[in-house]
Amino acid sequence: MGDANVAGDVDSAGMNRASVVGLTLGMSLAAAVFLTGYYMLLPVLPQSLRALGWPKNEIGALSSIFAVASLAIRPAAGILVDRSGPSRLLLACGAVFLAVPILFDTGGTFAPLMVGQILAGLCVGTFTVASNGFLAIVAPTRHMGEITAWFSIALVAAKGFGSAVGTSLYDVMGYRWVLAFSAIFAPLSLAVFLITRRATCPGGERTGPRAAQCVGGAREVEPGRGESRLNGSAVLLAALILITITLSFGGIMTFLPIMAKERGLGGYGQYFLIQTSVVIFIRLFSGRIVDTLGAFWVILVALIVLSAGVALLAVADTPGMLVLSAILYGAGYGASFPSLTATVVKQTPVASRGRAFGYYTAAQDLGVALGQACGGLSQFTSFRTIYSGMALAPLVSIVFLLRLFRPGSSMSRG
Repeated sequence: MGDANVAGDVDSAGMNRASVVGLTLGMSLAAAVFLTGYYMLLPVLPQSLRALGWPKNEIGALSSIFAVASLAIRPAAGILVDRSGPSRLLLACGAVFLAVPILFDTGGTFAPLMVGQILAGLCVGTFTVASNGFLAIVAPTRHMGEITAWFSIALVAAKGFGSAVGTSLYDVMGYRWVLAFSAIFAPLSLAVFLITRRATCPGGERTGPRAAQCVGGAREVEPGRGESRLNGSAVLLAALILITITLSFGGIMTFLPIMAKERGLGGYGQYFLIQTSVVIFIRLFSGRIVDTLGAFWVILVALIVLSAGVALLAVADTPGMLVLSAILYGAGYGASFPSLTATVVKQTPVASRGRAFGYYTAAQDLGVALGQACGGLSQFTSFRTIYSGMALAPLVSIVFLLRLFRPGSSMSRG
C-alpha cells in the first residue's frame, strides 16, 4: 500500500498514512479471522453429509440456505450501518456465530443444520457489510481502489485458505475437530476489531446520515442536498456483474471436492490453496492499477480470464488441469471483485455507502446461492454441463460492463 506519502503526512480525509495502513490491515485481519470460522466448514459439511448418504441435490439446497440468508440480511445491515454505525453489528455477529458449530454437530439432522446455515448466513452477511462500511466511510476515498483490494485479500484468504484448512482437518482429524476449531475464530476476530477501532477511532463513532463514523480522524460529510442519494443504476449494474462472477464461486467451493472424487482426482485441496494464492498476488497490485488507469479494462480482462478458468474446470480430468484452472480462476476473480467494489464506492456518497454495500454485496450471496443450487443439479446431470454453463455467465455480463461505463455515464473507462 505504499506511496510517496510518509507516515506523518495527512491526506484529504484527515488521516495520516500510518492511520490508513493500520485501519486497513486491522480490519482485514478481523474480517479474515471471522470469515475463516465459517469457510472452514463450507466444503466439509457437504462431504460429511455425502458420507451419511445425502443426495447431492439436497446437499446443494441446504448449502444455498446460507447464501440466501446472507443475501436477505445485507440490505437491512446496510441501512443499520448508515443509521447507527457498524460496531454494534460486528459485535453482535461475533456473539451469534458461536451457536453455529453447535447446530452443525447434530449427526446430519436437517432442521438444526438449516438453522445453523441461516444463522451463519445472517452473521457473515452482516459482518461483511459492516466491515466494508466501516472502511468505506472512514478511509480516504482517493485511496479506495487500493484499500478495497487489500481488504478483499482478507476476504478471499478466509474463503480459500479456510476451505483448504477445513478440508485438510476433515481428512486427518474428522468433522468434529473442524467444528471445534471454527468456534475459536469469532471471539478472536472481535478482539482484533476492538483493538483496531480503539487505535484508529480513539474518539468513538458518530451515527446518522451526515457524520463520518470516526471522530477525531476522518473527515466530516458536508451537509447538502443529494448527499445521501444512492446511485442505483451503478449499484444495480455492478451487482449483476458480480452475480455472474460468484455463480461459479458457489458451485466450485461447495462441490469441487465431490466432483474431484467422482473423477478420481487426488489432491483437490490444492485447488483452493493455489486459487487463493493467485488471488492474493493479483490483488497486491490490481488496486493501484484501478486507481491509476480506471476499472473498465481491468474488469473486462478479468471476466474473460475467469470464464476460461471455469471452462477448463468443466473438462479437467488430470491434476495439472486442476492447477491451471485454479490459476486462471484466481487471476480473474482476484482482479474483478475489488475493481467492481471500488467502482461502487467511488460513485456513492459517504452517507449512503452502507446501503450501497448492502445491496451490492447481496448480489454476491445471490450468485453463490445460485451456484450452490446449480451444483446440486449434478445429481441429475454432469459437472461438465454445469461448469460449462457457469463459464458463459461472465462473458454475458460484459454487456452490463459496457453499460456501466458507457459514454456519458457518471463513470469513465479511465
